[in-house]
Amino acid sequence: MSFHHGAHVCRRLPANGRLRCAPRWKARSRFLTATCFPAKEPIRKALSSQFQTVLRKGWVDSQALHLFEGLLNMGGVFWFTNNLIKELLKETRREWANRAVELLYSIFCLDTQQITLTLLGTILPNLMTDSAHWHSLSDPPGKALAKLSVWCALSSYSSHHRGPLSARQRKRQKEDIEDYNSLFPLDDTQPSKLMRLLSSNEDEPVTLSSPGDRSMSSSLSASQLHTVNMRDPLNRVLANLFLLISSIVGSKMAGPHTQFVQSFIQECVECLEQGSRGSILQFMPFTMVSELVKLPALANPKVVLAITDLTLPLGRRVAAKAISAL
Repeated sequence: MSFHHGAHVCRRLPANGRLRCAPRWKARSRFLTATCFPAKEPIRKALSSQFQTVLRKGWVDSQALHLFEGLLNMGGVFWFTNNLIKELLKETRREWANRAVELLYSIFCLDTQQITLTLLGTILPNLMTDSAHWHSLSDPPGKALAKLSVWCALSSYSSHHRGPLSARQRKRQKEDIEDYNSLFPLDDTQPSKLMRLLSSNEDEPVTLSSPGDRSMSSSLSASQLHTVNMRDPLNRVLANLFLLISSIVGSKMAGPHTQFVQSFIQECVECLEQGSRGSILQFMPFTMVSELVKLPALANPKVVLAITDLTLPLGRRVAAKAISAL
């Protein structure tokens, strides 16, 4: 896959184009405090003002990148990601929202894996299950967030299954496994926090309380048939995200959150057409296909063929049934 927009932004960085981290954070912290952060300014305000500055300029220079790195280390991954997503959702003009996506994709390269886990595993589920936040998922900011989420998911999935862990990833791996075991337990007989959160926000009991509670025909996905390792935090986050998306598509309540789901799937299909490596759609339950084609923007054979795994007999049967129903 070619992330041409994000790559364009990255090329505006210094000549070597590398996102290098200082070998010791303490030295970098003193440098940033002395040269980048205004005295006594809250870091939340510093993050917001710096992002607005790069948004106006249209690129991230080396000084801004160092400042963002410092804020990431001081505030932590969730704080950093959550507040930058809030900045994105403020942009109600399509051109500026798209520019924000390109910039955030470049900034998130500071720690793509951990930021992606936080974005897909915590921030998106909170936005999609809390009706108080649904208005923020309207187009254009909602569509921009869907695009950024897919870019991050595909980038992380591709790199995660291609090479060894970086030093930062190895350092955080133990605590990440503990955190994601709690959020997405390996024991499928226990409902995950995500599914309990989903159940508490629906008027009627949700049948998707946990993978173990669902029938094989409804819970089966291509990733299960391909025996993807679900002990991997990224795989578990993707699987649970698609379970949540499936429940939203199958519910009777429409709104900006369903529009966001449609934009998310559309971006997945578009990225596949551009030749992306590694499809996150393999984590989608097969029964979700028949629900997706009920959405006007997704009701065409090209989309059906893109979102089903045609290498599997079950995938071919599901695709044929969905196409015949169009």
